[in-house]
Amino acid sequence: MQKIVKPSEIPIKTVITFFKAISKKPIQEHFNPHPFDESFATWLTQYNGKDEYFFLVEGQHILAYGMLRGWDEHFERPSLGICSHPSFKNQGHANTMMSHLIQIGKNRKVKEIILKVKRDNLGAKSLYKKFGFLLKPLNADYESGVLRLDYP
Repeated sequence: MQKIVKPSEIPIKTVITFFKAISKKPIQEHFNPHPFDESFATWLTQYNGKDEYFFLVEGQHILAYGMLRGWDEHFERPSLGICSHPSFKNQGHANTMMSHLIQIGKNRKVKEIILKVKRDNLGAKSLYKKFGFLLKPLNADYESGVLRLDYP
């Protein structure tokens, strides 16, 4: 059964194994929000701040990783990051994580979620557009995205 958990809820060795899998090309070229080493895995599994980090897991496997961060630095708009395990791509895990992260944003009453995506990362751009992100050119390599959250 799949579930979304905080990093502190899973063994550090599982996180390290996942980080090794996503720290290779082509993922590393498109997703590099922080180091994917043992030191950061340790930090992440002990993290207790304002930012939000999650793993989608099934059994002992991490299927996807997602984050909303920037609150620790006092930004009003969190920045979204998301990545699927290369062995479990195109199975809907990014959709599951994206829905969860957007709900977290809504729960925290944010007005907008932002992101940055490489222009050639067509799969990610398609996912972001599907969830309502508006993308626009940022520079020669990247586009920026904004999702405005509405509340009744």
